Amino acid sequence: MKKLITFLTLGLLLIAIQAWGVGYHATGLTATDSRSSFAAGDSWLAWDALDFSAYGTGNWEVILTDSSGNRARGIAGVVGTGEALGGEVITDATNRDFSGAGDWIASGASTVTVNYDSLDIGHDTTMRVEAGDTLGEGADLPAVTAYAVTSSKLYILTFDYKDVESTNNSLLSRVRLFAGVWQENFDLTVSAIWAISNTYFVPTDTDNIRMLLYTNRGIGHADNETLFDSVTLKQITEPAATGIHILDGLGGSAAWAEINSNFDYNDIVEIEILPAATLQGVSISGVTVN
Repeated sequence: MKKLITFLTLGLLLIAIQAWGVGYHATGLTATDSRSSFAAGDSWLAWDALDFSAYGTGNWEVILTDSSGNRARGIAGVVGTGEALGGEVITDATNRDFSGAGDWIASGASTVTVNYDSLDIGHDTTMRVEAGDTLGEGADLPAVTAYAVTSSKLYILTFDYKDVESTNNSLLSRVRLFAGVWQENFDLTVSAIWAISNTYFVPTDTDNIRMLLYTNRGIGHADNETLFDSVTLKQITEPAATGIHILDGLGGSAAWAEINSNFDYNDIVEIEILPAATLQGVSISGVTVN
């Protein structure tokens, strides 16, 4: 009888493993590769160069962890249909193509020149940013321009840039974004030819965006110069076909089931995908979620 019970138990376990699958676990991730969104109605897991489409066909629980141990969790939904963009946030064309005065102003001791002809094909109206000799020198698009972003939604900031002169590459170009009390910094790779920067980010506050494009962040590099062109800021409204939508429960609504209050959307370092049946009813914050 004991052998029969043992055999039946092992058989049920094998069936369960086959039904649930083995899941997914990744640590030490590069946070800037996240393409995930956390707003109700716009909730999904997506990542640059990672494919989660296999988990859009079963009952899977997704847990994300930031570098401080804070977590977000939800249930896997359908697979994304391809990354899609919403409308332009920076609605004044002169603040995107630099063909006119616009609203960009100098930061620190820098000099900002718009409608600058770089003499490169396709870049005849650019923004030229020349450093002075103080900290944090660049071009500032202030929040008073009233270009609003929404908390927990995913956005992409895209622009062209070229580093004309640099005496210290480690202190060169950076993007700094503000919305309310939230702020994030994203360093750019030094490029002596025109390059494209794609910065994905999720603000924690709903507010007007303030944007800083730096050419220099250190003292003693007064000859640093960077050109910028073709700035655009849009919300991502649908994940790539390698991403999966997230639900707040089995068969639930489009939302994460739980997000710790201090969870950093832009600092995710670990992803776990587990059979939903193993975790349903077990909460990451002490509140039962079914």
